[in-house]
Amino acid sequence: MDGIFTAEQAERGQAAYDRECAQCHLEDLLGDGIAPSLIGAPFHFRWSELSVGDMLVAIRTTMPQGAPASLSPRAYVDIVAYMLSRNDFPAGDMELPTDQDVLESIIIQEGQ
Repeated sequence: MDGIFTAEQAERGQAAYDRECAQCHLEDLLGDGIAPSLIGAPFHFRWSELSVGDMLVAIRTTMPQGAPASLSPRAYVDIVAYMLSRNDFPAGDMELPTDQDVLESIIIQEGQ
């Protein structure tokens, strides 16, 4: 998980998140009580030991609520990069790709 996205990609992801996700998951990513928190212990409980590809598929097939799969592949990956950055995963020199096979090979581990 070292440096699998860039800071610029996470910034694009924040813009997409603010536009598409913050209404339910809130600006601070803590959720509204119905929509879950996307940071901290809830994030790690849900995603630890799963792949970034698993996360992307889950988000793409269910979000935004009422319009799943309505964003571009790049927007979904950028949002994932933003979520990873907000969970203290470090940015690096290469962007997180949209290739599902590559994303399946990246395992999320708490404490990275």
